[in-house]
Amino acid sequence: MLSVSVPAYCVNSESNWSAGSAIRNQLGSEYYVLLDVIGAKGGNGVVDERVQAIVNYVQQNPMTDDCVGYLENLGGIPAPVLTTEGRLVYRLHFAAIFGE
Repeated sequence: MLSVSVPAYCVNSESNWSAGSAIRNQLGSEYYVLLDVIGAKGGNGVVDERVQAIVNYVQQNPMTDDCVGYLENLGGIPAPVLTTEGRLVYRLHFAAIFGE
């Protein structure tokens, strides 16, 4: 399991992008997750490292949980957005593919 320590905060965003395919009996399905990783003020280097660690972990361990299924990063690491407070925000996209 990946352990992320402060100063970097992860927020699962409930935007329109978090969705997926229909879930049907005996068929696989996909669930899309949008994860916001928000850095501390003045902690730009730390949040960059945390984002890279999250993506590396998912790439190296796509099947660590039978309940979630296969997890993959979509779109790599996007350019961060800078808030008015000086925090970097990365929006990471993931797909969880589950099938029984």
